[in-house]
Amino acid sequence: METALRAVPGVAEAVVAVDRDHAGQQRLVCYFTGTPTAEEIRTELGRNLPNYMVPSLFLHLPRFPLTVNGKLDRKALLDPATVHRPAGRLPATPAEKTVCEIFASVLGLQEAGMDDDFFAHGGHSLLATRLAGRIGAELGVRLNIRDLFETPTPAGIAARLAEAATAPARPALRPRSRA
Repeated sequence: METALRAVPGVAEAVVAVDRDHAGQQRLVCYFTGTPTAEEIRTELGRNLPNYMVPSLFLHLPRFPLTVNGKLDRKALLDPATVHRPAGRLPATPAEKTVCEIFASVLGLQEAGMDDDFFAHGGHSLLATRLAGRIGAELGVRLNIRDLFETPTPAGIAARLAEAATAPARPALRPRSRA
C-alpha cells in the first residue's frame, strides 16, 4: 500500500490506519499530505490495488502530528467521525432532505450534503441494501440497488426518485386464462 501511495503524484506523506465505522465495521482510512485531492488518490490507487485494499476514507492534513521523538503520533490523528463536512448544495425539497438524512444515518455521519458520494464515505453493498430499504420505507418508493451504484449521491437518488414518480405506473397484475 505504501508503495502505491508513493506512486501518486503530489503525495508528500501518507499513512493508512484501520478505524471502526459507526456500525463497528473495520475500514481503512488514509491520512495524507501534499497537493492531490482525495478523489485523485482514490482513482490512482484503484488502478493499482484490489478494491478491498483501497481506503474508504481519505483525510488531508497540513502536516502529520509527531511525538517528541519525531515519530508519527497516531493518537493525535484526526478522528474520522469528526471531520466530515457535507459536500455540495443543501437539500431543496422535503424528499431531498429525507434522502440526505437517511444517507447520514446509514453511513454514521452527522449530516450529508446533496453531493456526498455514498461509496467515498465507506458505503458498501450491505449498507447499500440497508439504504435502499430505508429510502423505500420512508418515502414509499422502490429504489433499486443498481440505482445507488449508478448515482451514489443523494442528488442522484433524488433525481431517480423524481423520475420514478413521473413515469407511468406499471399495469396491475391480473389473472388471465391460459389457452
